[in-house]
Amino acid sequence: MNADPVWSKQSTSTSHPAVWAPSAIKVSTGKYMLTYAAQRKDSSYLRCIGVAFATKATGPYTPAKTPLSCVNGRYGAPDVMAGAASNDSVIDATPRFLTVNGSRGLYVTYKTQHSVGTKGQPGFHYYSTIRMVRVQAASNATAVKIWGASHILTTRPDNIEENPVMVQRGNTFTLFTSLGGYTLCSYHTEYRTSTHPWSWPSTSHRLSFPANTNTCGQGDADVYYSPRAKAYRIFWSGRPGGAGKSHPFYLYSGELGFFSGVPKVTGVDARKS
Repeated sequence: MNADPVWSKQSTSTSHPAVWAPSAIKVSTGKYMLTYAAQRKDSSYLRCIGVAFATKATGPYTPAKTPLSCVNGRYGAPDVMAGAASNDSVIDATPRFLTVNGSRGLYVTYKTQHSVGTKGQPGFHYYSTIRMVRVQAASNATAVKIWGASHILTTRPDNIEENPVMVQRGNTFTLFTSLGGYTLCSYHTEYRTSTHPWSWPSTSHRLSFPANTNTCGQGDADVYYSPRAKAYRIFWSGRPGGAGKSHPFYLYSGELGFFSGVPKVTGVDARKS
């Protein structure tokens, strides 16, 4: 981005950066939209979802003056997130075009999260939800509008569910999410399927990877369809050596197929150092 969002608190700390989880999408000819999570000015940890615009995929992106989604509509956010807790942090936005009831539109999925109890004490846990809102990007970089209101797609009252990615195949929608703590080897990708993007089963299923996928963690997944290859590609993060700071994260890629509607990772590309 070529500037900092005016509603965010900037940080020079590499261990606690001010901006997280960027995701870009082409919204029209010569126009790209970037979503990201940034730290609020009035908080040491709470975040909102921001948007920025550019004429090239690589930027530079100019941030809109107001965020897209923020609890209680703080800083002029049009998505006020009705029903969200006042201590919810909002991150992991992913924009996708979907066709719903014959109408193609731009939708953004994201996560809300807050902690319950005292960290390190018995009973401490996280409460997270996945939400989605339909977006109408303005013709300039000063505002973004929404259609209707955001809706809760899933609720995880006792764990972290994050990184929502929506994939549409005809009239079937698949929602991929990551479950658990991203620093742990137990971090993994789950999925749900539905025939309507606003209504989802409460139960999710773990995404199947080949037996020789030797990565510590299989979360942060993103899935795209490649028209050239006529196949789906999946990207995720993992550490080949195990958990801990001595084992760096790598970006992995592979092939994903749908078998009677069930997604499975069918191949993993060799890692290149």
